[in-house]
Amino acid sequence: VECQSEAEAYEAIDAGADIVMLDNFAPEEMKTAALNVKAKGMAAGKVVLVEASGGITEETADQYMVPGIDIISFGTMTQSVPHVDFSLKIAH
Repeated sequence: VECQSEAEAYEAIDAGADIVMLDNFAPEEMKTAALNVKAKGMAAGKVVLVEASGGITEETADQYMVPGIDIISFGTMTQSVPHVDFSLKIAH
């Protein structure tokens, strides 16, 4: 479940989510939020996976490699890739 705040993440966990995506958090906010979300999951008797996402690049990824983060998503891997325009039409 994509969450813009810790409160949304807690709501998602209470609703049954087992994967929470913390979206567009600054690195320091992410560190605290990830640990808090994990603790909330544990208190509810669940193992919750935490994904960091939003504005993360190859250059900033190391700032998100912290305890509590299980998955790091890079939108730049798919959104910034140059495309190739080609056709599969066959001329007879």
